[in-house]
Amino acid sequence: MSRRVLVVTVACLALGMGAAACTESEPAPGPTATESPGTGQPEVCAALDDLRASVDDLASVPVDRNGLSALSQQLSEIREDLRSVRTSGSGEYAPEVAALDSALDALQTSLQEATADPSSATLGRVLQEVGAVGAAMRELSAAVGDTC
Repeated sequence: MSRRVLVVTVACLALGMGAAACTESEPAPGPTATESPGTGQPEVCAALDDLRASVDDLASVPVDRNGLSALSQQLSEIREDLRSVRTSGSGEYAPEVAALDSALDALQTSLQEATADPSSATLGRVLQEVGAVGAAMRELSAAVGDTC
């Protein structure tokens, strides 16, 4: 698989995640989480925004030999942001958080394999797992959508 195809595919995934992240909805009635200071929205909303940005950044990293280190660094940032969502959501979104966590684990495994053997097959698996992370992020966004 050529680098150009991988970069174009990752860009398409990023656009798909961005479109899914741009929906608006009314906040759910009643307190479901602590509000972020000055925003009037639950803390989970700000944490989710940070997580979305990190996942979008992941999709912009080229999936090639030179991008593996950057992908690994971005993966660490996503995990940190996911911890914030988990904490601020008070367990309310546990199934979706667990699904994203599993997708991140699979991406980490494929990154390790690609680092050890950067072939088109291992890089293709990394690309596939980046897509799975995007899909899991869309599911989490949809679940939190009524709150934010």
